[in-house]
Amino acid sequence: MAVYDEPEAPLRLNQGDPLADVPFAGQHADDLTRVTTTLGLVTMHSCDCDKFFTAQEKGVDPEILATWPVTVAPAHPPELLIGGQAGDARGGRMPRYFFLPSEGAQQELVVDLWREQAVPARILTGLARQATLSSDMREALYVHLWQLKTRTDLASLSEPEEADE
Repeated sequence: MAVYDEPEAPLRLNQGDPLADVPFAGQHADDLTRVTTTLGLVTMHSCDCDKFFTAQEKGVDPEILATWPVTVAPAHPPELLIGGQAGDARGGRMPRYFFLPSEGAQQELVVDLWREQAVPARILTGLARQATLSSDMREALYVHLWQLKTRTDLASLSEPEEADE
């Protein structure tokens, strides 16, 4: 399965876009107000990101657009995890992390979904997009997010329950 695709034009924010230098707050236990910039993956669904651009094109009040939120989660190489966590993240045994294998120029990454946060879309649109996830990986991200947040396996929702006889 392909991990990445070429970004479509025009370059808009899409779920699964890795962006350079995303500002994240609360990443330092000694100073929760400190902002750090690092690689981040857009986790908000693409159609919700499109609403920002549609509002912008329709001339919505710039004050509303200034804080329009898009959720993003920090991403980093698995080697930054401690102990055996890198292997567990790669193997899908840590739901907190969404694993992205290396492909082409893109390095292997783990996306820390527990640290997902809202960042104004106006900030994200000015950042460098590193790539975009393939449709298969975007679907895998969506399923992973669903299962993490609801603790429900999507497959269980599509299987009809057997009637008691």
